[in-house]
Parts: sequence; C-alpha cells; structure tokens
Amino acid sequence: MKRTIATLLTDAQNIAIKSATELKTEITFTSPTWPDKTCIHILSGRWEIESINRNVVHLINHDKTITDHGTNSNF
Repeated sequence: MKRTIATLLTDAQNIAIKSATELKTEITFTSPTWPDKTCIHILSGRWEIESINRNVVHLINHDKTITDHGTNSNF
C-alpha cells in the first residue's frame, strides 16, 4: 500500500476521480478561476481518494508489494 498527496489549485472545488487505470488516474475539479471549465490533474498509476483537506488530496494505492524472502538465493 502506498500513499501520495496531490496539491490542486488553491480554490479547487468538486474534487473527484474521473477515471483510474493501471497507467493513470485522472482527478477532476472545478475552480472559480476558470468558470464553466473542468480542470484535470493526472497521476501515474491507479489511485483512490483517501481524504481531502481544502485543495490537498491524500491518495492511496492498494497495490501489493511482493518481496522475495527466500533463503535459496544464487546472487
């Protein structure tokens, strides 16, 4: 499990994930700075919103990290 933070425009509103694939996650939001427009913030990988605090979005990735703890290594 990994976490990351995305900082959007100071006046960001209506923050939501538009789409999330293995390659990228698109966060959409609106801003009074650009009325009648939808802003997009793109992150690499698949993320979901954990929490939002004003314009700071905390995201979490539930991908499992596989580690090899085997004792028979030939390295």
